[in-house]
Amino acid sequence: MEKMELKIGISDVHLLSSKILLLIFLFRVFGHISYRSDWELVKVDFRPSFPRECTDDDYESWELTNLQGDRCIMGQQRTFRKRKISSWCIKGRSFTSALTSKVCECVNSDFLCDYGFERSAPLKSDSSKCFADFWFNPEAPPEDCVLGQAYASSTGYRKVVSNVCEGGVDLQQNLAQHMCPLIAPKGLQISIREESLAVKPGEDITFIVRQDQGDILNTKYQVDLGDGFKAIYVNLTMTGEPIRHRYENPGIYRVSVKAENVAGHDEAVVFVQVNSPLQALNLEVVPVVGRNQEVNLTAIILPKNPNLTVFYWWIGNNLQFTKHLDMYNPDIPEWREDIGRVVTRLLAKVLFQIARKMFPRRS
Repeated sequence: MEKMELKIGISDVHLLSSKILLLIFLFRVFGHISYRSDWELVKVDFRPSFPRECTDDDYESWELTNLQGDRCIMGQQRTFRKRKISSWCIKGRSFTSALTSKVCECVNSDFLCDYGFERSAPLKSDSSKCFADFWFNPEAPPEDCVLGQAYASSTGYRKVVSNVCEGGVDLQQNLAQHMCPLIAPKGLQISIREESLAVKPGEDITFIVRQDQGDILNTKYQVDLGDGFKAIYVNLTMTGEPIRHRYENPGIYRVSVKAENVAGHDEAVVFVQVNSPLQALNLEVVPVVGRNQEVNLTAIILPKNPNLTVFYWWIGNNLQFTKHLDMYNPDIPEWREDIGRVVTRLLAKVLFQIARKMFPRRS
C-alpha cells in the first residue's frame, strides 16, 4: 500500500462531518483558498484506503508504564491492545482498547505526606520519610473533639487520591489513639439578629451566641444584658437558642457573654443603643445680631437624649456636625436622614419668623 500525501491549502476551515458514524473516514471541510476567493468545499473519503476491518491478529498487547518503567500506576497494572504497525485496517465500532486490569500491592510511592508533614531534605539518608512541620502538632485534638471521645493522630502519610492498591505496605497503620481533652472555648461571638444596633424602648431584641472552637457540653455561659439582667446558660451555642430581651429605658447598654470551663474562658461584648422616638425639636436663636458678633444657637429636643441624638447644623451655606457625633453615636444613616428632615423643616420655619421680624409688612 502506497503512502498518500494530502495537502489542502484552505484557510478559515469549517468541518462538515456529515458522516461521523463512519469514524471520521468520510468528512467534509469548507473554507476560502484565499481571503478574496469564494467558498470552497472539499470532501475527503478515506474508505478506499482501508479495505477491511481489523481482526484479533492485527492487534498486540501493550502495558502502561511510567517514565521510570514501573508497571503499577495508581495501584493497578493495566494492559491495552493497539494495532500493529504493519496492519492497515479499520478498528471498527466494537473496538475497545482496555484489555486487562490487575490491582497491585501498595508500595511507598503510593503514599504522600499528610497535612502538616513534609519530606526531609533530599541529601539526608531518611529523605523518603515524612516529618511534622515546626508549626504543626500531629497529636493536637481536632476542633470538633468532644470530651470522652477518642481521635487518631496521623502517622504522617496518606494514600494518593484515587489510588486503588491493596495490601503490601501500609504507611497509615498503627495510628495512635488519644482521648479528647477538655478544650477551652475560643472564638466566642455575640450578635444581634437583623444586625440592628439601635432599638426603641420596649422593642424586642434577639441576641445570638456562637462559638468557633472549644468544648460546648461542659462550658457555662454567663450572660449580662447590661440593664441588671444576668443569667447562666448551659449548651447555649450547641442548641442555637436565641436570647430575647426588652429594654424599657433609653441608654447605651453593654451586653457581654463569658464562656468558661476548667480549661479556660473567652468573652464577647456588643453595645446596644435604646432611643426614644424624637417628638419635638425647638431652636432658640437671637433674631438680630451685629456683624462679627458671637451668637448662641440652642437646640432643644423632646425627649431629652443628648448622647443618643445626631444633630445637623446649617450655618449659612456650610454643613457642620456636632463635635460629639463620633464620640457618642455610631454612624447610622437612618438617624441622619430623620433628624435632617426635622431640622430642615424647623429651620425653615425659624428663618421665616426672623424674616418677618426684620422686614415687617407695612400697612
